[in-house]
Amino acid sequence: INIHPYDPIIDLLLSEGYASVSLLEDKFSFSKEKAYYILEDLEFYELVSDEDELGIRDILFEDKEEAYELFNQ
Repeated sequence: INIHPYDPIIDLLLSEGYASVSLLEDKFSFSKEKAYYILEDLEFYELVSDEDELGIRDILFEDKEEAYELFNQ
């Protein structure tokens, strides 16, 4: 089975219901720069929204299947 490198991040976002740099920093011990890069990547694939004034991003997918469909478009 082929597991996407962002699989644990997709799981986290589905369980938390939002995305932010601080969430990825806290849960995965990523640097601020790495967390920001990942979220920008997810935004490019339309999995998350742009960040609001508080740095929160909306999740734009309902489940893993939809997330992987967006990656493959």
